[in-house]
Amino acid sequence: MDRNEMIVDSMNELRESMRGMTGDLSLAKTDAGRNAISAAIKEARRMYSVLATEAKTANVHPDTYQLVGAYYTHQELHDAFGLLHLGDNWKAPIDAYVPTEFASAVVEAIGYFCGGGAKTSSGFIPGFTLVQAPGYYALIGA
Repeated sequence: MDRNEMIVDSMNELRESMRGMTGDLSLAKTDAGRNAISAAIKEARRMYSVLATEAKTANVHPDTYQLVGAYYTHQELHDAFGLLHLGDNWKAPIDAYVPTEFASAVVEAIGYFCGGGAKTSSGFIPGFTLVQAPGYYALIGA
């Protein structure tokens, strides 16, 4: 494994950790617990920033490490948006089932590419989440 791969792998692990800690933050029951998790997230973000500087110096493509959402890169959001299988018109209303493990990334991707409005609900298919959004056209008033 070369240096660039090690940097990207470390950044991937940190992003995953930050996403997990963010979920833990909402479950924390005490101020001390929330403060500890917030401090851990802050430290992870600091470490991520250091790695991002190294990645830039090593000429790693920015899409693989620059955060554009809540701990997601452009490439991760692009891949998550692709799970919607919208065909030729990605700006139309969205009504799709996605694997539950990717639902939060898909919602973040809809916000990033379409401007938001995504809602999720557990559907009738085990292991899948229904994601619905008005779509880009509706959000810009077209």
